Amino acid sequence: MRYTYRRLIFLFVLLAALAACGPSATPTTAPIAAPTATTAPVATPIPAPTIAPTPTAPAPTATPSAFPLTVSDAAERKVTLAKAPQKSVSLAPSNTGIVFAIGLGGKLVAIDDFSDFPAEAKGLPHIGGFKLNFEQIVALTPDLVL
Repeated sequence: MRYTYRRLIFLFVLLAALAACGPSATPTTAPIAAPTATTAPVATPIPAPTIAPTPTAPAPTATPSAFPLTVSDAAERKVTLAKAPQKSVSLAPSNTGIVFAIGLGGKLVAIDDFSDFPAEAKGLPHIGGFKLNFEQIVALTPDLVL
């Protein structure tokens, strides 16, 4: 007998919840108006795409007056380069990409194992990845290691 009351109460609650979710007596949307006559839209001409010429900037070169050059890092350690580096080694793909982007890829003598862009970088000697071959780097006698 006790379970019958529970079932009735459950059924009553379920029906009340379903009734609350049902459609309401008043419409919630505005009535649809009769269609009105409209004019056809006027076609606007779309201009043809144009390709802007890309400016060709000369490759940056270090001027003799720029050296000796002193740079400092985030820890305020200063490094002075007496003359423009002629041989460089890149230890990260980002450095390799930047060196080639500024037009100085010809001065790289070796790169890390993960540098694969641009295509010219793939032909350079590799000096290791997570474990660098320091003996090979020293043997190349680079002016700058990035």
